[in-house]
Amino acid sequence: MPDIGTSAFDLRLGRSAWQLAEGQRPSTRELEKLKARSNEIKPENDSDGEFFHFKKEKIYLVELDCSLYLPENINGRATGRSSIGRLDVITRLLTERSTEYDIVESGYAGPLYLLVLPQTFSLKVAPEDSLNQLRLFCGPPHSSIITRSLIGEFGTPFWYVRHQDRLGEYRSWESELLIEYQGSRTADPSLFDLTVDLADPDFEYIFKAKAENASEPIIDLRKGEKAYDPAHYFEKTPIEKDKSGCSVLLERGSFYIMKSKERLYIPKNVAVEVIAISERIGDIRIHYAGFAHPGFGRHENPGKSGTPLIFEVRATDMDTRLYDNSLLARIQLFRMAAETEPTKSAYDHQELKLSSVFADWRD
Repeated sequence: MPDIGTSAFDLRLGRSAWQLAEGQRPSTRELEKLKARSNEIKPENDSDGEFFHFKKEKIYLVELDCSLYLPENINGRATGRSSIGRLDVITRLLTERSTEYDIVESGYAGPLYLLVLPQTFSLKVAPEDSLNQLRLFCGPPHSSIITRSLIGEFGTPFWYVRHQDRLGEYRSWESELLIEYQGSRTADPSLFDLTVDLADPDFEYIFKAKAENASEPIIDLRKGEKAYDPAHYFEKTPIEKDKSGCSVLLERGSFYIMKSKERLYIPKNVAVEVIAISERIGDIRIHYAGFAHPGFGRHENPGKSGTPLIFEVRATDMDTRLYDNSLLARIQLFRMAAETEPTKSAYDHQELKLSSVFADWRD
């Protein structure tokens, strides 16, 4: 039985998996042939029980431990879980008639599959553990989108930005920020910009994964939250400051964790999806996990308003310099069918936070 959250539910791994010799585009009409050409793998055992060993830089296909039987007016979108995306693991949901990743068509009836690609760290994952989640829509998703003109009907402010001129103060969507946003870098009224924060005086660094030098290269997800010392897997990359502003150099092939300048404050009847736009902003890949749930950021946090989102960023074809306030992604807001009561999350009070499998960073 999947764990049902406020706006999505976790999809659990089944017991059938294959290590693929090649990637697979979303169309899966040849899925049986793909499995036949691949090596089937079985769960292994150790003192902690059963697990799949997903090796870094290898591609795996896993049949999930559930099937869907959707009505004709229900469809779905999937994304990786936050704790998985922050480990530099790409996940992609497939159905038996997929035409694109992470989409479940209306009326779909059949099994679900997950492509898993660990890029920096190898993983041990138990069958029935969850690496991704699914959100269901009644009717086409665009019919649930909240545009800028409708924001006020769902409770403002829905986000904050730190005031540049007054230290410790935040501007909200209700203030002059609304007027400024009319000149947004996107003309689409259903999208809202997310920019990177490299000028926070409390965080003069971002996190960079240690790909080759990690003393414990395998991460065992069975161990739960705060099981690992983050210093074995990540290091701090200082933010450079000069006349051009605050920036960092992203090294080709490296994986980074950074945070958004915008701080979300999501009403209980609104869900969020992050839309990556990396193909338009340079040679970096943005964003592995993309849902924020109702109530995100609406908690007691002395001295701060709202909660930033986390960017998972990988430099691809070349070294790339990234500057403060650079546009990295956009979000869409979706109207929920009913108000929900937010559940507790390891990321409720996040600032610049790694995956929940890591303990808090100690300087």
